[in-house]
Amino acid sequence: STIGISRAPASRRNAFRLKHKDLQGSGGRIVYASNFCKFNHIMPQETLAFTAAEVDKEGVLILDLNEVAPARSF
Repeated sequence: STIGISRAPASRRNAFRLKHKDLQGSGGRIVYASNFCKFNHIMPQETLAFTAAEVDKEGVLILDLNEVAPARSF
C-alpha cells in the first residue's frame, strides 16, 4: 500500500512528469500517473492528495495509499 518514486530523466520512456500546483503558495506538485495506476491495478475513484508524503534519505518520494484525501478538499 506504499509507492516509492525516484527522480528520472524526463526523456526516460517510463518517466512521469511533475507539474507545479499553485494552491495559495503550498508548493505542491501533481504527478500524472494514470498509466502507472492502471498497470499496477490501483483504481482510485477520484484524484487523491497524499497527506503524509515524505522524501527518504535516498531521495525517494514515499506515498502511502492509506494516508490520502480527496484532492478537491485542498
